[in-house]
Amino acid sequence: MATGDLTTLAEVKAYLHIPTGNTANDTLLTALITQVTTRIQNDCGRNFLAADYIEFHNIQRGQTRVVPFNKPINQVYRIAWGSSPAFQVVYNGSAIAAGMTLRPDRKFVLNTLDTSGKHETTFDLATTPYSACSQVVTAINAVSGFVATLYSSIDVPTPWLFPLANMTLKSYNSFFTQSMGFASVDVFTYEVDPVYGTIGFQPFTLADFVFTGRNPAGNFGWPTMYNGLCVQYNGGFATIPQDINLLCQQVVADIYNQSLRDNNLTAENLGDAGYTMADMMLRRTYYADMLAPYRRVGMMGGMS
Repeated sequence: MATGDLTTLAEVKAYLHIPTGNTANDTLLTALITQVTTRIQNDCGRNFLAADYIEFHNIQRGQTRVVPFNKPINQVYRIAWGSSPAFQVVYNGSAIAAGMTLRPDRKFVLNTLDTSGKHETTFDLATTPYSACSQVVTAINAVSGFVATLYSSIDVPTPWLFPLANMTLKSYNSFFTQSMGFASVDVFTYEVDPVYGTIGFQPFTLADFVFTGRNPAGNFGWPTMYNGLCVQYNGGFATIPQDINLLCQQVVADIYNQSLRDNNLTAENLGDAGYTMADMMLRRTYYADMLAPYRRVGMMGGMS
């Protein structure tokens, strides 16, 4: 069973009244559990089990709070914003064009285009060999035509790197990969709202804050940024909520039972016994209602 599944094989078999010793369909049920888990988490736009996350959020003018994707928030490690150059890359090869992308999934990709087509070299920044910018710079310098130079006086950890849109570079052009400008806000105090799962600064006097604006409510807001607020935190549930665990069992059971009957039938009589399938819209409404409290929510900024 995959790590992070919302229910277990034993629980599903108990729900379906399948004896423990009957293992004929264990492989199918295990696969269904993982597939239904993926569907539920995709529909909610979040993961359920507690884990560490690094997320980048868009911030509107006057916005005082941010909503991380995976609540409840168990611990906040770091909040950072702004940007400054981390390392510089120059392409001086013979390709028609070259470029690079720092993707939101933490993949750093070098691209070249020549007469034989497009070529890519990918570095997974989520892996240990590339935990610091100096390691990425060394790896880039091993790729033909690319020359990278550490720009910052700090060897920036790669989780601080800012996810940038793809840019095409002509020969001999240079490009600065950005990192978060403020590595820590330990000098400030922020608070977690346990009900709504938001993070925001606690109120200060104006002199205590580095930005010169406050919203009408008196709480401090971050500056306007596109993908510019980095939140590093631990979020999610130590144990899967019972209603989500049950919903996963029910959906798995529905799919499994449906495979045993004619999909064209809406009702069936067997002697004195019979059944009628529940209306599909009612089942979808029930599913949506069960997920509603756990869906990822957005937050728009206010005007200061």
